[in-house]
Amino acid sequence: MVRYTKEQIEKLKEEMRKAPTVEKKKVKSDASKAEAIKLLSPEIRRMQKRGYTLTEIRAFLTKNGLPVSKATLATYLNRANKGKNETGTETNVADSQANAQK
Repeated sequence: MVRYTKEQIEKLKEEMRKAPTVEKKKVKSDASKAEAIKLLSPEIRRMQKRGYTLTEIRAFLTKNGLPVSKATLATYLNRANKGKNETGTETNVADSQANAQK
């Protein structure tokens, strides 16, 4: 059985106290397409409020480096926007967009 002196233990304690803090990575540097749409969803909603259709937003995203089909955009937006809107009612961006285009 290995034994350790009090001096060895104290020295180890001192070295452990001096060890630098490890910084954990909290945010991934890359995002999937679904994650990107979720992160962009507030801006997408603002564009919709300014009159843009999903087709126009899809074209805008594709032109600016995020190629996405209209169906995929609608699906990801619905996932990202599950929950309540300002009035407390359930929201569904793609359905809202479809109703607005009728």
